[in-house]
Parts: sequence; structure tokens; C-alpha cells
Amino acid sequence: MLSELSYLQIFWIVQIIVYVFLTISSITFGKHWDKSNSHRDSESKAGWLEFRKRPRLLYFVAFLFTIYIIWTSLSSCVYGTEPNGYFTSFYNEVTAPKRVTANMTCVYLALVLYLAHVTRRLYESVFVSIFSKRQVVGPLYFVFDQFHHIAAGLSLIAESPEFKQRDDCFNISSLCWHHLIAVAAFYIASKIHHNTHQHLATLRRNKSGHIVTTSYKIPQGSWFDKLGVSNPHYLAEIIIYISIGVTLGLQSTTWLYLTVYIIVNQIYLAYNTQQLYKYKFDDYPKDRKMLIPFLF
Repeated sequence: MLSELSYLQIFWIVQIIVYVFLTISSITFGKHWDKSNSHRDSESKAGWLEFRKRPRLLYFVAFLFTIYIIWTSLSSCVYGTEPNGYFTSFYNEVTAPKRVTANMTCVYLALVLYLAHVTRRLYESVFVSIFSKRQVVGPLYFVFDQFHHIAAGLSLIAESPEFKQRDDCFNISSLCWHHLIAVAAFYIASKIHHNTHQHLATLRRNKSGHIVTTSYKIPQGSWFDKLGVSNPHYLAEIIIYISIGVTLGLQSTTWLYLTVYIIVNQIYLAYNTQQLYKYKFDDYPKDRKMLIPFLF
């Protein structure tokens, strides 16, 4: 069984197992949200080899790596340029055994959508989001997040045709109606995602636009009220990855594992965010769902 899986697929499966365990543990045992804890909004002290959680560099790496993948595949497909030897060796190692489940047109469409996603997230992390000073992470977290974005980029091309010159790099006739639906869903989810981050940032600014706090406040209006959920951005993130998977044709096993990981990860984050809101605010809307409107 394991011999049929690539290292990339095993990586995502391990992450799925870890976050399923973390989610079950959070629901079963919960976190210790102490309302009397007076420093819950205060700035956490960064210790030795620790730094504040800031995703700017992570999205910058994802942005550069995605551009590199697009350039490498395009130059190979159009001009017959040989990819970098180190990249080829690493790619072949983590994607073996190789199977092809999508044509190059679908792969390029998925790459463009993913590049649009990481570009927008990079913009938001630099110019929009105001991050809490409570979260401090260590070097292992930083390294893992870097590899996460590299693995996501590789997952897009893990089951693509071989990188070589070909005549069918862009075959519009290979696109179907479900690609149009996927692009539309990607656009709507991206809009929800962006608007939510903008709204969360406004909660930490005054009317003049100056940052006045980095603590949590009850989000009201926008997609929080329209969808009736505490985490519309997490729901949007799930839809974004599903829509990219649809553009690949729903046959990429590697991207399927990645999408399942994203779903489990976002459920874990959504649950803990919901619990934090409930324990922090006595007047938090009791009918507001965690992630999926009308369900949970």
C-alpha cells in the first residue's frame, strides 16, 4: 500500500492524521480558555529562537515558488528547455511513482488560480491584515510552513504530463463546463476570503485608519452575518482548494489528499476560534455557526 504512495502523498496523509487527532482532542478535552486570565489580550514575549507569527515571508516563498513552477513548465513545454537538474531530481523523488491524471491546459489553469490565491494572500499579509501579538512560534513551525507551501506547489504538478516540448500546451477544447464552475467558485470564495480579512482588520483600526489594538473583538456584519458563521474565511479557503482540484479534473490523488488536509485543518482552526470567541465574549451570538451555514 505504502509503495503505491509518493512521498508527497504520504506527507499530506500524515498531516491529515495529525489534525484529525488535534481536532478530536480539542473537542473532547478542549482548551483552557480562562475568562479571568487578564493577559489574554496582551503581547506575548518572544523567547530564545522564537518569533511572532507573521505569514508574510511564507506567502512570499509560495509566490516565488509558484512563479518558478509556471516558468519551468512553460519553458519546457513551449521551448523545450530542460528544467533545473536539482529541481527535476527532487520533483521525481517526491512524486514517484509517477501517474498522469491531467493535461497541461488544466494544470496551467490550476497554477494560475493558485498563483492568484497566494499573490492575494501575500498582498493581504503586507497591506491589509493586522496580526495579534499573542502568537509566538518556534523555528520548527517556520520550517514546516515553508515546506507546506512548497509541497502545495509541487502537488499541482505531481500528476501532470512530463515536462517536455509539446504541441498541446494550451488546448482550450480540453476545458469543460466544470472548469467554468470551478473558476466562478474560486472567484466568489476569494472575494469572501478577502472581504473577511478586510473586515477583521477594520476591527483593529479607528475611524482614521490607525491601528489601535491587536486584541480580538466580536466581528459583526459582512460575511459573518450574511452566512451566519464565525469563520467565513476558513470556509472560503476550503472552497478555493476544492475549486482548484476541480480544474485539475478531480482525478489528482495528490491534490485530493492536500484538499482533505485543508478541510481538516480549517475545521480545527474554526473550532478553536469559535471556542475562543464564546469564552471571551459573554454576548457572542449563540446562533452563529462555526463554519458551515445552518449546519455547524
